[in-house]
Amino acid sequence: MYVMNVRMQNAVALDIDVDRSLLAEKIPRLTLQPVVENALQHGLRDKTGEKRVAIQGRREDGRVVLEVSDNGIGMDVEEVSRLLETGGERSTSIGLSNIHARIRLLFGEAYGVRVSSVKGQGSTVSLTVPAGPTEGSRW
Repeated sequence: MYVMNVRMQNAVALDIDVDRSLLAEKIPRLTLQPVVENALQHGLRDKTGEKRVAIQGRREDGRVVLEVSDNGIGMDVEEVSRLLETGGERSTSIGLSNIHARIRLLFGEAYGVRVSSVKGQGSTVSLTVPAGPTEGSRW
């Protein structure tokens, strides 16, 4: 975040609200970083005015839920649905679709990436993984 914000002339405010108990949890490598990078590059790059990224983390029903939100340009329903397509010609976000597929491969269909967005208001990307290493998981 620091490096990307320097490239954006320190124009982005960062809010982090992560439950301290989550600091001991493990998530697959290169899961959170590309999501934050997408918020900066795609959500906020063309936004005028205040630019903000919020990272929230919580434990919910035996799961770890991490959310990266921005107050950027947002997306319409079609753009959001394309983000998680895997392997199709129309896929525009290899990063998010790969993260989603990798989480599901490692932990099952109950986990993965969810994207919600409102055009002109911003986006939230939620990552859900099981809390703590599960038997047979590949961290």
